[in-house]
Amino acid sequence: MDILAIQALATSAPSTMSAGESPANNPAEVARVRQPPTSAERAAMKKAATEFESFFLYYMLKTMRQAVPKGKLLDSKVGETYLGMLDQEVANQAAKQGGFGLAKSIERQFYPPLSGISSFPPAPPIKSTEEEGP
Repeated sequence: MDILAIQALATSAPSTMSAGESPANNPAEVARVRQPPTSAERAAMKKAATEFESFFLYYMLKTMRQAVPKGKLLDSKVGETYLGMLDQEVANQAAKQGGFGLAKSIERQFYPPLSGISSFPPAPPIKSTEEEGP
């Protein structure tokens, strides 16, 4: 999974913000967030979401296989290795072909439709409790 690509997208905050400033109060950051994602950002998210779904399916297959009584045919270290590789490849192929739709759901959570986003009023600034006196 390409976690570093997702982390880079999530932590790309502008350097003009001070340590205590909220990104929600920075008009430049709000404008950047409202812009549709670039094709590179969408591709990175799609790849990461598909890899996550593949891992989820692999773990599910592995767990299901552990719940079934073992047969004599593949009851060895070589057989376990083979079945692990088989489960991984089945999970990869299933995720690439749509799987359970988990990857698409993850993508929708990160990049919802932007049609109605401007209809919400901006949030009021958050007042720090440290600024208030006794």
